[in-house]
Amino acid sequence: MALELELGFLAFVLFLIILYLIRRHVSQARALADLRASIQEQAKSLFDRWRNTEIEGIKLQYDDVATQKASALYKQWAVAAEAGFRKDAIQRSMAVVTGKVTEHIAPFLPQFKYNPKDTRFIGSPIDLVVFDGYSEGEPKGIIFVEVKTGSSGLSTKERRLRDLIQERVVSWEELHVPVATSPSLGGDDGTTIVSASSTEPNQTKQHLPPIPESRFDNPDAAGGHAQSPRGQTEAIWQEMLGEDEGGPAKVTRSDALERMTRALEAGKRARDIGKNVSNVRRNLKQARAAFEKGEYDQAAALADAILRGL
Repeated sequence: MALELELGFLAFVLFLIILYLIRRHVSQARALADLRASIQEQAKSLFDRWRNTEIEGIKLQYDDVATQKASALYKQWAVAAEAGFRKDAIQRSMAVVTGKVTEHIAPFLPQFKYNPKDTRFIGSPIDLVVFDGYSEGEPKGIIFVEVKTGSSGLSTKERRLRDLIQERVVSWEELHVPVATSPSLGGDDGTTIVSASSTEPNQTKQHLPPIPESRFDNPDAAGGHAQSPRGQTEAIWQEMLGEDEGGPAKVTRSDALERMTRALEAGKRARDIGKNVSNVRRNLKQARAAFEKGEYDQAAALADAILRGL
């Protein structure tokens, strides 16, 4: 009885040992399978990376070889075709020049059936207009002539003009332009009139007295250098205008605008080289405000101050 119990206990222990060994074997087999799968995945990743790198390198090599080959072929083709290009360019240039010259000399060619004296060159959009019989004093008709050389034909716009002329869609108009009196013309009494229709909106009409002849007799009146009569006249006008107004001549709107523009450009150049232009900006704002108010003297003085400071 005791022997059977011992044998049964040994059999149970043996069963447990075998079960433990089986479980351990299964666990090791599973770990080995996972390790094998991880190794295969890493190997595949490394292989894909290497393959992509090799493919990119091969592509770059092929691209370099193709580029070099294409460049060599292009140079060979350019050398072989350069003579043809030059010849074609010369022919085209000659055709253009020939056409332009022919347009001008067409009235003197044997096949031109009108009097060259009656012909007027326009060039665009029609080459010639013939006033037939005009030089003889008896106009008989007006002919539009388009000169073509070789196998060239009319363009779309030229065909449209031809159709309009053939359809008699032509008219005559007279434009009467009023003649304005020049500001430099004098009156019957020798006075010179400054017109109020000049570019200065605030400029009024002023009558200046005749200029004394003695002003032109002394060539040393202007610092020892003789001036032209026109220059002396303008200087005397400015002097008289200043005396009539009780002071120096006022700055015109265009003069003030020009000085402000020069001051603005000088300020930009100073800013670009790193100078402090805060005072320039302030003076420019003041000059602009004075200009908008019509105070052109103040605007010009501020602009001059900016130019002197820079």
